[in-house]
Amino acid sequence: MTIDFPEVRFRGTLRPSQAEAISVIEQQLNSGKKRLHIVAPPGSGKTVLGLYLWAQHVRRPALVLSPNSAIQSQWAARTDLFHSPVDTRQLVTTDSDQNALLTSLTYQSVTLPRQGDSEVEEAALEYWIELLIAREQAQDPLEAFTWIADLKQHNPDYYEKRFRTYRKTVRDQLVLSGNALDLLHASSQETLTQLKSRGVGLIIFDECHHLMGHWGRVLADAHDFLEQPVIIGLTATPPDEKGKLQEDIDRYHNFFGPIDYEVPIPAVVKDGYLAPYQDLAYFVRPATEELTYIANTDDQLQQIMETLCSEKEATPLISDADEPAETSLVPQERVEPLPEWLLSILQNLELPSGKVDDWTTFERRDPSLADAARLFLQQRGLELPLHVPPLDITNIDEEIPRLNYWGPVLDRYIRHRLRRSPAPEDQELATQTVDQLRLLGLQITETGSQPCASPVGRVIAYSRSKIQALIPVLRAEMQNLGDTIRAVVIADFEKTSATSAEVEHLLDEEAGGAIAAFKELVKDPETDKLNPVLLTGSSVLIDDDIGELLQTAAEQWLTDRKIEVTLSLQPYDGFHVLNGSGSQWSPRVYVEMITDLFQQGLTCCLVGTRGLLGKVGTRIKSMFWSI
Repeated sequence: MTIDFPEVRFRGTLRPSQAEAISVIEQQLNSGKKRLHIVAPPGSGKTVLGLYLWAQHVRRPALVLSPNSAIQSQWAARTDLFHSPVDTRQLVTTDSDQNALLTSLTYQSVTLPRQGDSEVEEAALEYWIELLIAREQAQDPLEAFTWIADLKQHNPDYYEKRFRTYRKTVRDQLVLSGNALDLLHASSQETLTQLKSRGVGLIIFDECHHLMGHWGRVLADAHDFLEQPVIIGLTATPPDEKGKLQEDIDRYHNFFGPIDYEVPIPAVVKDGYLAPYQDLAYFVRPATEELTYIANTDDQLQQIMETLCSEKEATPLISDADEPAETSLVPQERVEPLPEWLLSILQNLELPSGKVDDWTTFERRDPSLADAARLFLQQRGLELPLHVPPLDITNIDEEIPRLNYWGPVLDRYIRHRLRRSPAPEDQELATQTVDQLRLLGLQITETGSQPCASPVGRVIAYSRSKIQALIPVLRAEMQNLGDTIRAVVIADFEKTSATSAEVEHLLDEEAGGAIAAFKELVKDPETDKLNPVLLTGSSVLIDDDIGELLQTAAEQWLTDRKIEVTLSLQPYDGFHVLNGSGSQWSPRVYVEMITDLFQQGLTCCLVGTRGLLGKVGTRIKSMFWSI
């Protein structure tokens, strides 16, 4: 297909490292190579590099794919460095339905899987059955299917939650076998069809290290569907292959080939676009009340065990309040308490896959349950069946958490007794217990148990001591750097939502987040001199000392760029909230605006989330502090 491509001219000046990269890549393109793999550190100008290669060398309609909408918008915004005779809407778009020379989209938009596929449903059920047999939770397919059907009937919500996981697993397997495009959602298929009709001759994969998974599987087939255009893979960090499927590793290397050019970090530092850095760790100790909570978690486990061990009454179920009491009460059969159930399965030598003939076989088939059940019963002073040999419990290590010992007992009782009970009370007890155990760091699914994040981990991760540690660190940096300091404080979230009933007395919704860090800085007399500013995807908070000054500078910045936004300040406790009104007000605009004012020294400390400010620290010759 012949494409009449207009003259698109770069209006800026390439950095030395960019010019060197382009000279090498240009030779590759002129030799007919169609797969380019470029590694360049943050701050090296990968976006301009990719756009320059598109406009000056490939000169074909192009598709840029990025991992999120912020980077997607960045590609569209940087086309302002190029002059073209065509209208801006014809030059670049972030809308898949709009025809333009450069289309910037997210990976998600072209790889969305379809839902409700009967082939996937059948394969997911087969996979689940095979998994239960492989993990010795069922003896044969009929027993596994019966167990799944029983779960679906008595606990449909949990059944659907688990089945959703297996659908995804099966869908990934089908994609690996070469059916990627057939399994896409209709919207993604339509997007690819439109791109093909436009004669896309170049695909730029930004942050291409993300393609060692589902996105890569789909896009390898999409590349063939689009008639194999030139591809440019850009990344600052080649992918970590640990834990990846060999098929995905091989596909990635075959798709992009060896690295064609790697921008040297010293060159970018020399150009002034990347700050040299050193990783340092500052260790803190949790607060006294946090340590007390951590020490008391064992009591919570004891409460769970006592609940499961208590005798249960059969609870009548009222089916119709208008009927006479003697006809409206339907007794529900409750399951036996945990100790009674354990004694029963040991007495009958009954495993999930069926009964066995002797204790030796029982112990070999499920050694963790054999040990945990005996330990639990012996510690409660209960006599074991005559054919079950007792454990020597005199040498039990008291330093090992009891959850490690009791986990198999809890896992089997919940999965094979409570969840399969027809009584709603038992199902509710299973749900409550699973939720409580998750809080203690044990996740129980229908196929087993595994460690997971817990409130104890959250208390440690979001300890207020970490926020308080900002003050001595920044004070030391202020003494060392003086007026030249430009500090960036990065948090994972604006608000962590770390609270739960168990830890709400220790952690509020701001614990460990960017807002908590900002408030701590403006509260301290010394760090308040940095005039901190907070940036998140929804908020711009400004130290009250520079509120009006920053608003004036920001309005001038917007005017210079012909961005129609009206700014206003809302006073708060020790700081101001900067609000913007107008269709052009967005995180992309205010992040660029505030970071420009930051570079000028209007504020000396930016606080923000990793998603927005994750790359800012690489461009600042000062301090980059992550909490």
